Amino acid sequence: MEFSRSRLGAALWAASLLLGLAAAEGCGSSDSSTGSDGGATVAETDAAACPMAALLEQNCQSCHAAKPVAGAPMALVTWNDLMAPAHSDPSRRVYELVKLRVSATTKFMPPVGHLSAAQLAVVDAWMNAGEPNCGFPDKSDGTGSVGTGAASDADGGVSDTAVLEPEACYEVRAHGEQKPNDSTPFSVAAEQYYHAFNFKVPYDKDVKALTFKSLLDNAQVVHHWLLYQTNASTDTDGTHQNSTGTHSNDTLLIGWAPGGAPPSMPPGVGFQMPKPGSMLQLEIHYFNSTGKPQPDRTGLRFCVTSKPTKYTAATTTLGTELLLIPPAQSVKLSGTCHPSYLGGKDKRDIHILYSSPHMHKTGTHMTTVINRVGGGTETLVDQPFAFREQHDYPTPAIVHPGDTLTTTCTFENTSSSYVTYGPLTNNEMCYNFVIAYPADLLANPGGSLQGSDNTCLK
Repeated sequence: MEFSRSRLGAALWAASLLLGLAAAEGCGSSDSSTGSDGGATVAETDAAACPMAALLEQNCQSCHAAKPVAGAPMALVTWNDLMAPAHSDPSRRVYELVKLRVSATTKFMPPVGHLSAAQLAVVDAWMNAGEPNCGFPDKSDGTGSVGTGAASDADGGVSDTAVLEPEACYEVRAHGEQKPNDSTPFSVAAEQYYHAFNFKVPYDKDVKALTFKSLLDNAQVVHHWLLYQTNASTDTDGTHQNSTGTHSNDTLLIGWAPGGAPPSMPPGVGFQMPKPGSMLQLEIHYFNSTGKPQPDRTGLRFCVTSKPTKYTAATTTLGTELLLIPPAQSVKLSGTCHPSYLGGKDKRDIHILYSSPHMHKTGTHMTTVINRVGGGTETLVDQPFAFREQHDYPTPAIVHPGDTLTTTCTFENTSSSYVTYGPLTNNEMCYNFVIAYPADLLANPGGSLQGSDNTCLK
């Protein structure tokens, strides 16, 4: 399952990450500010003398700031930022990938709107001039605003802006034979059901994931996939079996649905992965209405590091499973998360990075708000929902001790029957999958989709 990071492999891997610039949805124009790390922003330069610097300020730096936010893997502020080795392909410079990404026709940056022809001409002119330093600020220590490895904090820990390169990447995919490392397609029956594929973790030392990528093979039959750490003694490497879609003893790691993209971790953050010797389970919800069996090799690729990261993130499920939606009615149903703080033993702030709303066909809108212990609320996510176009949103927020989170789902039932909670598409769900650090402070370890086992799912 592991593949080499040769020069060609690195180039292909870079392409799979959309040329290495994070798809930080919702990032666009930037307000002028001064970097807290001592580097001046482009707002303090002569924009007329350097239109490229002004373009980055106005269109990129709301996420690619001196201290990047919303999943952006690097800053785009100083000259050294642009000259640094690219996060996804160290054989290339950041400025080279900027040119490719802003000119792309799909998954372009900035995500809120493609640059105009005039703006693209500014990029071309700057590149044709040999990427001149036409007034860009230089970071005062001359090292650029992001590192290439673990840097020390004042307390001797790991820097919260350190950019780590993956040491290895692995794939887990649907397969046909009941044996490890099989590469034959799985034959999807002409019906709707869940199927689970079991894998022994492919690494032999403690690691954290830095990136995830969905590998959708047969779009006709795949509704969504979820990756779990499974604890069932009957799950052995290479086996697969039908599943119920419920996981009372398993831990949800990451997932994908149409329209979404599993997020990469920002600098300083690694995603919590199971220990060596553990079992992974890739569960795929199949919905094959073609009338005949279909082949499928859907799965995911994840890239990891064994180096220390400042923070460790994990997925927590917010929402409710207490769903009863009357026929021909519109209803709002809510669930409130009371963070566990590991039984009251840990009172650190919780940092939420991403939100991924998930409902089914009658779901139309989801809102999650943070109820502040001192009064008032702060909106985490407030977005319309469409079954065929499900999005992951960067939602940077901090939950303080004593705060709670309320998730409200809006349903429009146009049928003549009641709709209840369940794993099938004619059932309903009200889940907001959030990625947050420190791991496990929102909900007790386990991450189950069973409400009785999850302190954040009521």
